[in-house]
Amino acid sequence: MKVRKATNEEFDTYRNEVKRLLSLFRVNDWSVYFDLEDCPGSQAELITNYTSHVCTFVLSKKLKGDVDVKNSALHEVCHLLISDLSDLNYSRFVTQDEVTRACEATTIKLQSILKELT
Repeated sequence: MKVRKATNEEFDTYRNEVKRLLSLFRVNDWSVYFDLEDCPGSQAELITNYTSHVCTFVLSKKLKGDVDVKNSALHEVCHLLISDLSDLNYSRFVTQDEVTRACEATTIKLQSILKELT
């Protein structure tokens, strides 16, 4: 598949879709930034600093073929939604209570989303 440069329009679409989804899913406890950088092996990525609740949604400068940037935005927002659980991967020692709290936080986020859809 041919590699091409991401367009400004694609970046704007990606950024706007992330913002829309964060609003829809009521994710308002993170400082959110956007960037257009190389993402070797992927079309987009999410960089998080869990301690300070700062994240950057990155769209790759180099895209392979036709890319659905809205779907890429949804995928990265889903990563942010499960960030409470993902962050535990980087802990040397995790207690059962920490896992339970992270699962509960994720469940509450999903409940809020699904409540809007039902």
